Amino acid sequence: MNHKEWVKNQFRAVKGRTIYRDVIIHASFVETATKQLGMGQDFQCSIKILNARCPESKKEIDKLEQLRKMRNRMVHDLLKDEHLTNAEVIKTIRSMKKLLREIYNTENGIIKKHFEERHQIDTRDFK
Repeated sequence: MNHKEWVKNQFRAVKGRTIYRDVIIHASFVETATKQLGMGQDFQCSIKILNARCPESKKEIDKLEQLRKMRNRMVHDLLKDEHLTNAEVIKTIRSMKKLLREIYNTENGIIKKHFEERHQIDTRDFK
């Protein structure tokens, strides 16, 4: 399976599951799309650029910022954040999956459109 097929398969593989691995992979997909669209040097900078460039997409961009903060906590602070219990990790991953679903299903959304145009992926397949 080549890379493009693997990426497409990640949209089929998640249905009905809330698994750390799947959510982190999709958060990474959204981060990469955001950086490509915003052309900033990182996720946070690209979100700020998109906020300035696409004020009509503010709700979606606010969700990108929420996702960024949650992803950072799960990826960078997992070991050092002593308040992160197993229950808190599960709760955060579920919240991230819900946010991803909302981002992927935003009508005329910039992320949804990016995946459709650049990768021929219908993000509504993410369940």
